[in-house]
Amino acid sequence: MPIRKSHKAWSWHALIATLAILLGLPVAAHAAAVAATTPAATTPTTQVTVASPTGSTSTTTTASTTTAVAGAVTAATAAATSATTTASTGALLATGDNGAGELGLGTIGNESNFWQAGSSMTWTTVATGLDFACGIQAPGTLWCWGGNGVGQLGTGNVTLQTSPVQVGTDTNWTQVAAGANHTCAVQADGDLYCWGSGALGKLGQGNSTLSKVPVKVPGTGWKQVVTGQDSTCAVKTDGTAWCWGYGGSGELGNGSVASVNVPTQVGTAKTWKSLTSGQYHTCGVQTTGTLWCWGYNPYGQLGNGNATQQSAPVQVGTAKDWVSVTGAFQSTCALKLGGTLWCWGYGGSGQLGNGTVANKTVPTQVGTGTTWSSVSAIQYSTCAKQTDTTLWCWGYNAQGQLGLGTTTQQNAPVQVTTPITVGAIGSGPISDHMIVVSQDTTPVNACPATPTDQVFSSIGDLADYSLAPNGDFENGLGDWTLTNAKVVAGNESLGFLTGSNSLQLGGPGTGTGDATAVSPAFCINALNPSFRYLVKANTTASGIIYVSLRFRPKNNPAYVVQIGTTANIGTKGNWRVSDQTPLATLVAAALLKAGGTVQLVFSTSAATNAYGGVQIDDVLVDPYRRG
Repeated sequence: MPIRKSHKAWSWHALIATLAILLGLPVAAHAAAVAATTPAATTPTTQVTVASPTGSTSTTTTASTTTAVAGAVTAATAAATSATTTASTGALLATGDNGAGELGLGTIGNESNFWQAGSSMTWTTVATGLDFACGIQAPGTLWCWGGNGVGQLGTGNVTLQTSPVQVGTDTNWTQVAAGANHTCAVQADGDLYCWGSGALGKLGQGNSTLSKVPVKVPGTGWKQVVTGQDSTCAVKTDGTAWCWGYGGSGELGNGSVASVNVPTQVGTAKTWKSLTSGQYHTCGVQTTGTLWCWGYNPYGQLGNGNATQQSAPVQVGTAKDWVSVTGAFQSTCALKLGGTLWCWGYGGSGQLGNGTVANKTVPTQVGTGTTWSSVSAIQYSTCAKQTDTTLWCWGYNAQGQLGLGTTTQQNAPVQVTTPITVGAIGSGPISDHMIVVSQDTTPVNACPATPTDQVFSSIGDLADYSLAPNGDFENGLGDWTLTNAKVVAGNESLGFLTGSNSLQLGGPGTGTGDATAVSPAFCINALNPSFRYLVKANTTASGIIYVSLRFRPKNNPAYVVQIGTTANIGTKGNWRVSDQTPLATLVAAALLKAGGTVQLVFSTSAATNAYGGVQIDDVLVDPYRRG
């Protein structure tokens, strides 16, 4: 943040107000930041230029060049910490790797869109481990799920869990961190507990014994904990930093590469505000606004301009306006006071967000934006929130961890269209799944309670429209609603004449007049899924089928009928695959973004019906809704 001399006098409170707005703090946090400051009437002044969210700049005056900026960092970030602690609760939405149920969806299998885990709307924070995750719900209960091979879920066993399971019965948990196979969490009274693998002493118990339940770490006054691959670090309320576990890369910051099995202080400083861990490196922000890193450094993840390993904290540049920092596997990202975002280290998967895959040994700005309010990183991917609560993600995406509906790598920030309102973003330097807390009243990618239990014929049969014995037409109508239409046997395109059914609109035995078939409801995907189907005319010549769509916006009890399209079926008796029709051609993009449920409507005219009607089969929505 550039500083230049000025004789113009602006109020110190104006600076704090500006900072609070740029940091996206709620009114209470803004007020706390202002209340924590007192102007010095006789102190020489300096002018601070702050870029606004719109790209313009404004100027305010502080008390002194060095102490005022540091004080602003302290006040604003303290307010940010308070705001985080008292943040609104929300739903848990997850995407990415799900080989062990770590998304909490009750299933196994990767997802490339954010889906809601359970129905609770009381989540406040979440952390992601290698193949598991843990989160806290109001008023302070702790829950974990996913892989559990060494007891990292804290449930007293090694049973895998695909949905959140409560850890004990305590209700005073405030913060949680997840490593490769161990977990640590802080309670409101300042006690710290760890569990899971105890290899290399990372549980802080003076040994290497694993624990399937939380065990108390020696000491009191703990306020924040972070976990790396095989190490743990924590900050106390007195501003001291402590690390333990594997130290072979210098990540414990005690000046050596020895592993230790009990908390060991990092230097003598008492100004640590927060820490973060990468795989084998650690970084922290001090109350002075300075940023420090240490540990493994082959890709420049320490940000000091070289690739030299450091076993004690080394300052990142000379800036004193750092607010927060997050560590990934081999990279680091951090926010500055003016709302700018910076990343450095390994960039081979685009996780630095600068449009390239080059490594960076010094902090490099992500775009030119000045409205970033928080950032979190997982293994090779990064997500950040802006002050308008929108979520942006970039980097490695092979498991769909960016939540963009694809598995395509992104080298620069891309907005995630759902969820549209984000609170906390989970982080975990070893994980390949992303989990966020959404403050949406009804999470846009989560289906309403009803209807969600129906499937279409051949849902998920992407390859050849083969026989779908579990489809609606094979097992009755499900929730299809028919007018002048009926299920008939056989006649599918691949020649299945038994055990397979299709749906006939009009023709013999269906009645007269227009024929209509309305599908069961399914949840839309805001990333614009498409639908297609098989169709055959039974008429004496070519036929026409009308396809429209009924859309029910979230929180709206009524369906809104949208204008549909028509499709020429072709020659009598020949099955054909329809064009793949994006839902956005029938529903406005804005409605898709808002979310809701959909029903497809197929219909034919009375004139067509008089000549034998039309048959449809294998209605396919891809990607389909999660029920």
